[in-house]
Amino acid sequence: MEGFTLLLFCLALLNSIAAATVRETISTLQSINDDQIIVSPGKTYALGFFSPGNSKNRYVGIWYNEIPTQTVVWVANRDNPLADSSGVLKLNETGALVLLNHNKSVVWSSNASKPARYPVAKLLDSGNLVVQDGNDTSETKDLLWQSFDYPGDTILPGQKFGRNLVTGLNRFMSSWNSTDDPSQGEYSYQIDISGYPQLVLREGAFKRYRFGSWNGIQFSGAPQLKQNNFTRFSFVSDEEELYFRFEQTNKFVFHRMQLSTDGYILGDYWNTEEKVWSLHGKIPVDDCDYYDKCGAYASCNINNVPPCNCLDGFVSKTDDIYGGCVRRTSLSCHGDGFLKLSGLKLPDTERSWFNRSISLEDCRTLCMN
Repeated sequence: MEGFTLLLFCLALLNSIAAATVRETISTLQSINDDQIIVSPGKTYALGFFSPGNSKNRYVGIWYNEIPTQTVVWVANRDNPLADSSGVLKLNETGALVLLNHNKSVVWSSNASKPARYPVAKLLDSGNLVVQDGNDTSETKDLLWQSFDYPGDTILPGQKFGRNLVTGLNRFMSSWNSTDDPSQGEYSYQIDISGYPQLVLREGAFKRYRFGSWNGIQFSGAPQLKQNNFTRFSFVSDEEELYFRFEQTNKFVFHRMQLSTDGYILGDYWNTEEKVWSLHGKIPVDDCDYYDKCGAYASCNINNVPPCNCLDGFVSKTDDIYGGCVRRTSLSCHGDGFLKLSGLKLPDTERSWFNRSISLEDCRTLCMN
């Protein structure tokens, strides 16, 4: 009987230790060690230390808490790994999260927008790690910092992907180097605001793919990206912000957008029946999706052989079908006009300018001049 009582006591002690280890917040008095995690209120996401793939390096990251296959959606120190398990994640008195190594040197830190008297860090059920002033009693607490502003290779539902034109904040995606290395890889995906805004995927400095411009309903170069029963897409473009966002209508189905290590934009969801991530979208789709595949003044249709054809009024520049096209006759500006084309992605807008207030007819007049 005494042995049974002792066993119950030990089990109760172990449960209390586990309960003490799993928390929802980080305060200035409670740091996170390598063997501890914090969990969002609905137990959707967890934050703690992890080693990706076959790597022995340690990182602080956020992953899905109840999915058996660890799927990391955000990494703090992606470019500065820890070599051992001595790391500590702390929240200092100014409201900044700091990651310390065994020498107590700062490996990574967040930046608070303003000092806080009683800062607290919370992991939300959206997957967003936020720092707030715990003394702020308002219903809409101002965030001092949030992980959603600094995405890695993943965008989650409700997360803004784009730019704050006032502060200059650029929320863009960048691939991991490999499944063992979350440091910034060679692919990046962001909203280009050089001309009329467009979404561009780059391999290093070179354009690999672009979505095309937003036409009020969808992006012109991504017909497969449509509203459905599970996700809703929106694009906001005004004087202060420029961003894309998707929402999930079913909170019991996990969706994510990811930039893979080999340069593909993936949209997938967690298949609860098969216990795997199932793909519902992948871009680029085919060869015609790749940037500048056919050269200037040409169109690309993967169903044609060859896929490249010059637009009306243009002829091949060389014998190479991918070499682009030139005008059949020189532009005279007298008697020339516009030819309506349909079913095509809008041209690259990097060197364009735009005016939100003019009409299509005004635009036509300006172009003819």
